[in-house]
Amino acid sequence: MSARLLGGFFRRKYCDILILQKIMCRAIRLLMLGIFCTALFLDAISVYIFHDVDKNKIGHWNEAFADLSIEALKLQKALEPPSTHL
Repeated sequence: MSARLLGGFFRRKYCDILILQKIMCRAIRLLMLGIFCTALFLDAISVYIFHDVDKNKIGHWNEAFADLSIEALKLQKALEPPSTHL
């Protein structure tokens, strides 16, 4: 890849390996945040608009939303690489 394709990424002072690691960790954290926010948004649509919950949760919308949010957190922790805990 040329530096032109990367938006001049390598023409700047970003060639140090520690800087690249920080950039990648930040990108992974932002990706995980995006996954979590999207999951919360879709959970809210699923529960409050479509009422897509178990039969025993009908009428208990907040409890159903909390359960789906906990599932989203568990999924995020399962997908998150261990290197982003720095």
